[in-house]
Parts: sequence; structure tokens; C-alpha cells
Amino acid sequence: FFGVYDDLKVSEYMDFYAGTYYIPYEQREALIDNLLEIVDLSHKKDSYVDNLSRGMKQRLCLARSLIHDPKVLILDEPVSGVDATGLDLFYKKVTYLRNTYHIAVLLVSHDLALIRRYADKVVLLDKTVAEQGDAEDVFQTKAFQQTFGYFAGEEKIWN
Repeated sequence: FFGVYDDLKVSEYMDFYAGTYYIPYEQREALIDNLLEIVDLSHKKDSYVDNLSRGMKQRLCLARSLIHDPKVLILDEPVSGVDATGLDLFYKKVTYLRNTYHIAVLLVSHDLALIRRYADKVVLLDKTVAEQGDAEDVFQTKAFQQTFGYFAGEEKIWN
């Protein structure tokens, strides 16, 4: 699994990355506790990363990416291989971070239902920017239809 060291405990893993960002040692424990709380992994602090589910590993990677207080998160297909429950929890956490900490989130996904549910704005790329705007508006465009073969209203792809 990308960037996850299975032979470390969750707390050790987070401490390692805090060190790479030169977070002072005396601040790390509180920061790590806070980040694990945000992604609902506090109860796994002393667990080995190898024992986490794929969804938990994704949330751990999300917590790791927040260590240095970023202004922008770039997430490329962040929930591939995660079950429906883990997927929903992950996106709820990202939405919480966006709204609470005012972090801009650039999310790459081919899951149109999730885009419709969670995205503020959508950019449809097809070698270049084909369309951009609100999800509902973009999903009704000719460019969307040409890219995906149907208009959003023609097929029930949403929950």
C-alpha cells in the first residue's frame, strides 16, 4: 500500500511523518492525537498499520497528509478498493476538513455518483478542460454526453 509502512504502529507512522515536516517533538503527540481523532482512528493508535483495513489505511494517509497544515489537498482516486462504508466515511471526513479548516480539495475521480454527492465544482477533462461548473450543470452538457455516452438524466447512476 502506497506510503504505508506496515511494520510500524499507527502512532509511530504518524510520528515518522511529523518528523519529516520538522514538527517539534514536544508538539507531535497532541498533533497526532488530534489528526487521528479527525479521521476516526484514535482507537487504532497502538495497532500495527498492517492490521488496518484498506479504508483505515486510506484515512491514515489522509491524516498523514494533514500533518503540515496544508492549504490544498490533492487526492487522486483516494478510495479505490475501499468498501462502500469506508468510502462514505472517507468522503465525509474530507468534506468536514474542507468546511472546518477551509482546505481546498482537488479530487480526481471517475465515480460520478460520488462527484455529484460531494463536489462543489466539477472540471470535466478530455485532453483539455471540456466543461466546468456545478456538477448538475456539467453532467447535462454535450461534452459530458460525448465523454460518457449519455446525459446524466438518461441513466440512474446515482444513489
